[in-house]
Amino acid sequence: LCLPQVLNAQVSVTGQYVCVAENAAGSAEKHFNLNVHVPPTVVGVSPENVTVVVNNLVSLTCEASGIPPPMLSWLNDRGPIKAKSNVLIMPGGRTLQILNVKVSDGGKYSCVAINAAGQAYKHIYLTVYVPPSIRGNSGDVPVEVNVLVGKSVTLECESNAIPPPIITWYKNGRVVTETTNLHILPGIQILKIKRSEVSDTGQYVCMASNVAGQVNKNFHLNIHVPPSIDGPAEESVVETISNPVAFTCDATGIPPPSLKWLKNGHTIGTVIIFV
Repeated sequence: LCLPQVLNAQVSVTGQYVCVAENAAGSAEKHFNLNVHVPPTVVGVSPENVTVVVNNLVSLTCEASGIPPPMLSWLNDRGPIKAKSNVLIMPGGRTLQILNVKVSDGGKYSCVAINAAGQAYKHIYLTVYVPPSIRGNSGDVPVEVNVLVGKSVTLECESNAIPPPIITWYKNGRVVTETTNLHILPGIQILKIKRSEVSDTGQYVCMASNVAGQVNKNFHLNIHVPPSIDGPAEESVVETISNPVAFTCDATGIPPPSLKWLKNGHTIGTVIIFV
């Protein structure tokens, strides 16, 4: 009796084996087909991190080897994944495509490779990025902000994004830096001027940016100054009858003030000439 043994089966011993029994009367044969199964192994890094911008397409791939070739299936936190309108599983299961990715599609995905010898997993963590948006943004049209000189003013730039955006403020094209009178409050995304001055007038831009994109919100800040008139508040004018009389009234302010004239409490026009 002869019993051949394979002590450590390798793929190389796969094949057809024949036992032949012979004597003076003849011979007999028994055939054996030896298949060496190899458990699945997944190619590449696991876990793998994949990122995508919202509303785009993303492909998750899973390459596995084994004998016999493993079957591939996909899971996520909610269970087995089936093909549907926005989810495609390519033939063979090696690629999972998600169309028009939503934030809710983010999370852990697992590729399962199974054959008769065992199973293996590849884990993929999908992060969905969202470009910044700014509340109350009107595109290139600036938000007009008018404030009286000496008063406080706040410019708000409430932005949402994934990951959270970096907020940068500009004034007339230059990065704004904090002073004792100007504060940038990053937690609530506000620029605040405690006591406004005429020099604070200008074009302000809030830029919100992250890895998915950037967006701007534009402001035009006007510091208004009440009118003031040169000279004393009251003048006495004496002129000889029949001579011309001229009153000078030079006024300044922001915006430039309009002038009107009154006589004894009644409006008489903007230009007066007594002849």
